[in-house]
Amino acid sequence: MSLIDIARDYNCTRQYIHKLMKAYRIKRRDMSTARGLAFSQGKVIHAHEDEMGNVTTTTLPKRTHNKFFFTSWQPDMAYVLGVIYTDGCIAQNLYSFKVAQKEPELLEKCLKLMDSDAKIVFTKKRGIAGALYHFQINGKAIIKDLLKLGLKPNKSLSLDFPEIPSACVRHFIRGCWDGDGSVYWDRGLRRRPRAYFGSGSKRFIEGLLKALVNLGLPLVRIYTSTRSRNLYYYFRFHGTDCAKLFYIFYDDVPDSTYLNRKQKRFEAIARYYN
Repeated sequence: MSLIDIARDYNCTRQYIHKLMKAYRIKRRDMSTARGLAFSQGKVIHAHEDEMGNVTTTTLPKRTHNKFFFTSWQPDMAYVLGVIYTDGCIAQNLYSFKVAQKEPELLEKCLKLMDSDAKIVFTKKRGIAGALYHFQINGKAIIKDLLKLGLKPNKSLSLDFPEIPSACVRHFIRGCWDGDGSVYWDRGLRRRPRAYFGSGSKRFIEGLLKALVNLGLPLVRIYTSTRSRNLYYYFRFHGTDCAKLFYIFYDDVPDSTYLNRKQKRFEAIARYYN
């Protein structure tokens, strides 16, 4: 029972029940367990006000996911982990993580791979912040595994490239590229394809580039720029190296583990050089 439920049964205040628990050193549930119980009992309610000022309330259902998804390395797991490394964030209370993207396709595929029914929410453009889709997954066990894999709150400037089994490296990097990478044709006189990746963490981008070199790509220069007062690091591949990336990323890979838009651009480049 919650403190409020106990207080209601004994006709006293929640604060008094809390005081007694402290006095008798009765251990309380942690936040994760308490929230999960509240969901199962239909106690988590969301209030929404429309443009006319009408307020509607919705009882939020308990969402499910495969809590063992990040326990062991598999290609699907490595791909989703790469997406979270680039487009995800872990909450400060270590209770939940969120993934945000400009388009819903990548989020839909990640949720399906994780066997999750979490809801994808759309947030309209506000000020300088662009419109985004996002989902949130709560769970103590899954967060514990993500922390073991190198993720942490406020990660963007201090990430390290994780240790990954060789069979999963290309899948992890493909997830990273679907999150923060790009592929395009430049508009200069010598119109050539480019594949670009950037990060706020120098250690992470150095590790990612080293992994690509081990997969057959050339060692290219890492450039530095400034974004919102912080240093930003990036590298680019040109020409036939972009075609090599296509085969590294997509050979014998199901369409459930890649962003269609980027795969088609890489495929067009590979066809051009063939």
